[in-house]
Amino acid sequence: MTSAFGEYVNVLWDDYGLIFVDAGYKSRINSMILAEERYRDCMNANFDERSPVPMLGKDLLKLKCTAAETMNVRFATDDKGLAIRHQAADYMHYHCNEAYVLELYNALADVNDYEFNATGLDTHVTSAMSELRWTSGSYEVSRWTDWQYGAVISDKPVSPFTVLSLVMPIGTVSTKEITLDSCVSHRKLNKGNYTAGAELNAVDKILFKEYLIEKNADYVHQREETALSYEAEYLICGHGSDAKNLAGIVHRILLLREVANFERIYNDPGKMSIIRTITNVIAWVLMEPEIAEPLATMIAACWAYIESIKDVKVLMAGGRVPFLKSDGEFYTDVYGSSAGHAEDKGLSYEDYLRAFIMLTDNEKLAVRFLDLLETSVINKDHNPNFRLDFCFDAWAVRAYITSGYGYDYVAERNRDLWE
Repeated sequence: MTSAFGEYVNVLWDDYGLIFVDAGYKSRINSMILAEERYRDCMNANFDERSPVPMLGKDLLKLKCTAAETMNVRFATDDKGLAIRHQAADYMHYHCNEAYVLELYNALADVNDYEFNATGLDTHVTSAMSELRWTSGSYEVSRWTDWQYGAVISDKPVSPFTVLSLVMPIGTVSTKEITLDSCVSHRKLNKGNYTAGAELNAVDKILFKEYLIEKNADYVHQREETALSYEAEYLICGHGSDAKNLAGIVHRILLLREVANFERIYNDPGKMSIIRTITNVIAWVLMEPEIAEPLATMIAACWAYIESIKDVKVLMAGGRVPFLKSDGEFYTDVYGSSAGHAEDKGLSYEDYLRAFIMLTDNEKLAVRFLDLLETSVINKDHNPNFRLDFCFDAWAVRAYITSGYGYDYVAERNRDLWE
């Protein structure tokens, strides 16, 4: 049994610290037959007591394994990758500062609270839009982010005029794609019958998510030979192309940064005083004093969005941006021109990915991670036959043994890498 498990998939171990045996041994045979034959051969090699030197040894037991059959087996894809989640959490227990990781994720809870609870921006902007419609001028205003959202969630190819064009030159985005229909997350899977283990506890769930950040490439930290250049973005968004996954993340960060920047601008008396001076002049010229305040809200929101575009550019260049900025940390002023430089502190692009992964269900993350694992092995091993739903880490085998002296035996062995 030890010999059989010693023939694990090298790529999974070298790159991810995971131990799984490929039952197909790089062939097109998708069953346990080859693994059972290998087990039988290993057993017969151990039974062979003959000396390599002729006439100096004798096989006293005359045992031979005639067949081996699988009683129970657990595959990597069973229970939405539960085996991989357990192995990943165990890896992190040995390879990271557990206390630091837990503290990091507690700190990122503030970012997540903003995404769900910061309704101030929408409330203020929606109210301002309504007020402008009901003025004597009947001004019709649309949110500047509406046109981007449809481009991000559409199934069509990414247009050069999506949100990505705001933060990076056209043509610099990866064009890599994977065919989702053939991936683990979309096809019918082979299933094992090994007794399912317990779900991950709260700490292990967090460690698994940090494992995903550590082991997967992203826009800022790209790696060679990956099927997708932006793997962490795929875990969060789940699209088959790098461009769509990156567009989804950039759109999400932009909106989050807009909320944070708007709060700082709207609650800063100095900044709002400058804005109201401008809107009062506009209202006086148009002889519509009622538009001054709603227009001030719209200008503050526009400023927040322009500042957010600069923030995302800094993040995607590998820099950091404070989540809630102080007065001297804004890149732009009310006119959109450069006003200063934020310090190199705050959250990085990876931290935002970490925050978004924190909000994503563990099972959904695990299934998408299975897609990346399988395509990674296929690419690096140049093995198009590889299937993760025929890779096992728990196996119970029954071996049938005969003796040259007329006896028959049955030997049952079990190996579970969780134990």
